[in-house]
Amino acid sequence: MAQEDILIPSSGIRDLGAKELDRSALPQTINQLSLTLNSKESGYYPLVESLSGRLWFPNYAQTSNVYPTQSWRPGLRKVISLGTLPNAAGTLSVAHGITVTATTFFIQIYGTANDLNTSFLPLPYSSATANDVIEVWVDAVNVNVKVGKDRSGYTDNFIVLEYLAY
Repeated sequence: MAQEDILIPSSGIRDLGAKELDRSALPQTINQLSLTLNSKESGYYPLVESLSGRLWFPNYAQTSNVYPTQSWRPGLRKVISLGTLPNAAGTLSVAHGITVTATTFFIQIYGTANDLNTSFLPLPYSSATANDVIEVWVDAVNVNVKVGKDRSGYTDNFIVLEYLAY
């Protein structure tokens, strides 16, 4: 998909000098508008699986045809609410509810830890001090967050998972 294919035209939709609307151009204009808007990334972050609006390149390795068609893969997004981080060094595991198969690929894993009174950290969090580090990883069942010290002040925490599943 070329860059020009995802831009909404700023002219040529309707001749403002015309007395009547060219009704024959309306379906094509609506179709072009729909295709363009549907190819944009979504700003929607629900706690359930949803389309992210991202389209990923075709994966020819997954196609059995000698001449595969170009089939763009839709990106999926899910927000996981972590609750409160551990009150001592250890790992918090929260089920993500995603059916992970051999064709599930995680594209981005990111989030925030929020101590609503004093501090807001990106997840994962890196630091020169080893026990300040907060690790984040995903397995087939859980989102895992490992802390090196008491982080129980961080009570409102989220991880965003973006992935492909086909």
